[in-house]
Parts: sequence; structure tokens; C-alpha cells
Amino acid sequence: VVIDRAFADFRFTLARFVIEWTSVPGTVYTVIYSDSSPTGPWSVAIPSVNASANRVQWYDDGPPKTISVPLSVTNRFYRVITNP
Repeated sequence: VVIDRAFADFRFTLARFVIEWTSVPGTVYTVIYSDSSPTGPWSVAIPSVNASANRVQWYDDGPPKTISVPLSVTNRFYRVITNP
């Protein structure tokens, strides 16, 4: 899946990353992320996302979705995969 929009949202106490992609309603997507390299190793964000519209905005604001708050690491890379 192509992530076609990504930005940092600073409106809250802890900043969070936002990624957005075009989706198919009813399709389940899994976000994977890496704190070290755009080639991995990858960790799975929990839970998966069930698209209810033709766009999904996913917020990484740390646990329990991801292991740490996104701005606590130097880099964070994301990929989105379609579940079978």
C-alpha cells in the first residue's frame, strides 16, 4: 500500500506521527514499522486497521500500538500491508 501522506501532529501533549493511505472499505490493513532502517527489521503495530472508508488516517502515539512514543527515537519508518 502506498502511504501518500505523513506528518507529525504536535497538537497534543505528546507529538504523534500520522500516516494516511487510500483504502478499500472492508479491507484489513496492518501497519509495520522500523526504528532502525527503511529495510527493517520490522515490528507489527497492534491492532490491524479495518477500513471503513476510502481513506485511512493512522496515528502512532506510542504504546500500545507501537513499542515507544515515535519522537523518542531518531527514525521511524512505516509500511502498510493488506491482509489476505
